[in-house]
Amino acid sequence: MKRFATLPLGLKLVGMISGLILLVSTVVTIMVERDLENSIEGQAVQMQKVSMRALAAALAPLGLKYTVNDQGDLVDLAWERVPQFGNHGIVDRVGQLTGETATIFTWETARGEFVRRTTNVLNSDGERAVGTVLGASGPVHPVVMRGDTYRGEAEIFGKDYLTIYQPVRNPEGDVVAVLYTGVSREAVDTAIREAAMTAAAMTLLFVALGSVASYFAVRKLMTPLREVNAAIDQIAAGHFDTPVPATQHRDEIGAIARTLTEFRDQLA
Repeated sequence: MKRFATLPLGLKLVGMISGLILLVSTVVTIMVERDLENSIEGQAVQMQKVSMRALAAALAPLGLKYTVNDQGDLVDLAWERVPQFGNHGIVDRVGQLTGETATIFTWETARGEFVRRTTNVLNSDGERAVGTVLGASGPVHPVVMRGDTYRGEAEIFGKDYLTIYQPVRNPEGDVVAVLYTGVSREAVDTAIREAAMTAAAMTLLFVALGSVASYFAVRKLMTPLREVNAAIDQIAAGHFDTPVPATQHRDEIGAIARTLTEFRDQLA
């Protein structure tokens, strides 16, 4: 604090202005980052809906019936008979189109589980997770078993995903299959981090430009004050014929200059 008090007035003003710019910019950046995070997560959810519609459309020739509501969600999914999947072409095409993971689970009564019949999700060994189960003890199973759609985060083979699990019923009303699409939580977080870094870089650039601009603005503002100060030194040294600058200014500096002129004349 003592060191700050000894600084020239111009540097004090530049420091105060720069600090204010930094404070305002930081608050704005935090607000922007929150909006970006919500926007990116919202886009991820919308892409999941697109992926789910793409998966359902690809399964329509295999007898899948469904309806798309006004929000773009699938409802009333039904299969008269769940088909057999000899390859993974459908989920691979969805993955190529949307960049997301997709899976078709079918109910296996003997195991009491939904089993992955075709998927582009890889297990911990880097292989397709075909034949693995949804997991009756997980949070998704009870939701889809009662015929509801599960939306939210889920851990799949040690990785976190933003997911949609949609149940498919047979004509008797039993849930016989589940359609899944998901996007890696890591990919969403990476996009959020990159957006935050961009916002922070823009903030630093704005603060730097604001500080430079304030420096030149304060320098220009302080020029007449320095000139008046120099005139005071000359008058104090007995040079009563020293002209006083800035008397035409209509601000505080002009008032000081005019007062100094009167004082000089009185001394003379």
